[in-house]
Amino acid sequence: RLPGSCWSSAVSLEAAGTSGLLELPAGRGGGSAPSDGGPPRAYQLALGVTSAPGESCRSKMLVVEHRTTLLNRLDRPVGYVHHGKGGHTAALLRPGERAPFHWQDEPGLARLLSVCLLDAGADAASLAECDWSNALPIDSVGELNLVCRLSNRRTVLFLSVDVQLLSGASMLVVFSERTAELAPYRVDNLSALPLLISQSPCA
Repeated sequence: RLPGSCWSSAVSLEAAGTSGLLELPAGRGGGSAPSDGGPPRAYQLALGVTSAPGESCRSKMLVVEHRTTLLNRLDRPVGYVHHGKGGHTAALLRPGERAPFHWQDEPGLARLLSVCLLDAGADAASLAECDWSNALPIDSVGELNLVCRLSNRRTVLFLSVDVQLLSGASMLVVFSERTAELAPYRVDNLSALPLLISQSPCA
């Protein structure tokens, strides 16, 4: 159990070398709020059962980690928020920083992430004026590419979002900048006719 959550289901410790995902829904009726004062969360934890090292090798060890960790490898801050929630619930990740991420526990709200890029030296107050990205799924391993605009400017940057599976069931989401010369898409025309391509209007 974590602050603001219900008790988890039973966890088996019998088989060493196994791993899995455990979700702790937000407590209903009388549960305490998260320790950081934020909204109720559906905590996701990665569990792993291993043999203890050294002379305790006959004992089993339960390893509990955050399911999802965000890592900023850009030279500027990155804002992130559960897509569909207001900017007042957003958080800031400074260059080189990493932080655990847990979804907000709200029925009907899809588990998707939105991000924004900020100028170097920006603080959390700048999140109120962010140009937020489209919704991102971060529950599957793979790489996504986004075109992001800096707040109150026409500057466009290419953002790479790399979702990696670490030990057990824990995942690392890495934000890095992709150079404009490395286009995220390539179109090959294998037909016998010329092909005209145009980007559809976007908001």
